[in-house]
Amino acid sequence: DMKRFTEMVREFNERYAIEYPTKNRAFRAKLINEEVLELREAFDIHAKSQSHESLCNLIKEGCDLIYVLCGTIIDFGNPTNFDIYDLDDADRSLVRNNDNHALMSDIEVLCEEFAEGENSAVYYCAGTVARLICNLDTCIVPAFTAVHRSNMSKGTNGVPIYNEDGKLLKGDDYVKCDLSSIVAKK
Repeated sequence: DMKRFTEMVREFNERYAIEYPTKNRAFRAKLINEEVLELREAFDIHAKSQSHESLCNLIKEGCDLIYVLCGTIIDFGNPTNFDIYDLDDADRSLVRNNDNHALMSDIEVLCEEFAEGENSAVYYCAGTVARLICNLDTCIVPAFTAVHRSNMSKGTNGVPIYNEDGKLLKGDDYVKCDLSSIVAKK
């Protein structure tokens, strides 16, 4: 699945003329940190409310982080060798125990490790986010595909809009991602 996800991100990059490799760690780390903060906020909100709406937002934010991580893998790594299931036994035990709080902490640590220079951390982080989403009884492929479809609608009249840092912004054509029909109601 992660290989398919990186191909979707490549499609996004081609549409909006995002060139690789840039190897701009500060820019990538800033994007990742923004997404981790949004994921943490969604995680905390869902922990309190347990609503279908908060679950959909949590999964959307997780997919957004995976999207940025896939872009980072394209930029810094080797996506053709990426295997989401290549994790150590400690990580597998977290998944079996459904310890989502521990997974969320691992995500934050792994993103910090990338910012400090550890390229392989993005691979493990993407896999850990995917496991968090799967622990929430959601099939990640349709959720990620919906986020991709939404991301492909950025810009205005097909023209990309960037902020001063070079981040692609939502334009007039943007269609918000709706996961309500994908995420199971509990």
